[in-house]
Amino acid sequence: MKTNWQYWIASITDNCDNQCPGCYRVLQDSLCRQNGNMAIEDFEKILDMFVGQGGISIDFVGGEPTLHPQFLELVSSCVSAGIDIWIYTNLRQFGQNKELARRLLEIGGEKVIVVGKLNVPDPNNPAQAEFQAGLIGADKEAVREMWQGLNNLLAAGFPKGNIGVENLLRKANIELAPKVYEAGLQKGFFVDLEIPTCPVSGGEDALKKWFDLFPYRPQIINCIEAVEKINQKYGIPAYTAIMPHLTGRNSEGVGSGCVAFKQGALLTEADGRVGLCTSGQPLLNENGRQLNLLNDPLEKIFSHPDLLARRAACEQKNIVSGPCATCELWQYCLGGCAALREAVGRLFGSYPVCYLHDWTEFKEM
Repeated sequence: MKTNWQYWIASITDNCDNQCPGCYRVLQDSLCRQNGNMAIEDFEKILDMFVGQGGISIDFVGGEPTLHPQFLELVSSCVSAGIDIWIYTNLRQFGQNKELARRLLEIGGEKVIVVGKLNVPDPNNPAQAEFQAGLIGADKEAVREMWQGLNNLLAAGFPKGNIGVENLLRKANIELAPKVYEAGLQKGFFVDLEIPTCPVSGGEDALKKWFDLFPYRPQIINCIEAVEKINQKYGIPAYTAIMPHLTGRNSEGVGSGCVAFKQGALLTEADGRVGLCTSGQPLLNENGRQLNLLNDPLEKIFSHPDLLARRAACEQKNIVSGPCATCELWQYCLGGCAALREAVGRLFGSYPVCYLHDWTEFKEM
């Protein structure tokens, strides 16, 4: 059976040495400190399935993927399979072990892109280091490690554009975001300024907690305008920021939204269980058990009504109302975040918080 399973988001470990307050795994209380690793045999079984379905790219997530004891072996398996590799990391292991960056480059070369975390432009500044520590639920030594890790990756010699950071923008840190973006231009790493896209669970209480973190619309507009001024300063062509990414990864700097999650991606947990994405609905069978790639046939997973609905909701022709139905930029963001639209019960409606349009009132959601 052929499917559109092009992207695999692989949570290879439940272990993490940070406790970021806004992390979906922290909010779900699903992290641990040890023994939460995916078996390499299970990983290779799923990798074979993925390659057989025409897979082209894998995201290593967690937990903290570099804490998996066979992390480099897993990367090597993916390189041998010929697929692109994205590694989402808190950078601390790269700071503790300078050789890790060199070994990763040696094994993966241009096939590997590393995306770290950074929310402040100068972690050497004591006040900024303290602020960063609060955002990752750790201490200032952890901040020193993540900053050193980023510098070690840059020094290792990865191809230009293969090292970057993700900066999740909240009310508390969005004012610093343009300076982080400029720091990346100066030091040679890309910066993905991303709006946190979705509550980690359904219900009104979860939605309210999410909105407590979500930047105000004027903050988002001000951030975009500040980035535009920086781009002018560095001779970068003007572009329209696309929610939920205010900066992007392509040559023009255009953000492309959570495309992988919506165009043929699956998330697998360390034990093989399947979900639509990190914040979306798990795929449950008729008895309420979460489907598992190691135990359930691919036909059952890819014919699941929730998966089919997610795929259908990422075609503009199926959006029934609101600005997304006619927006010329739809092909870049595919409606912002499908998981948010699931959470508010409007999978086939418009993205309710795009800065280009009036936001939907909370009571209407």
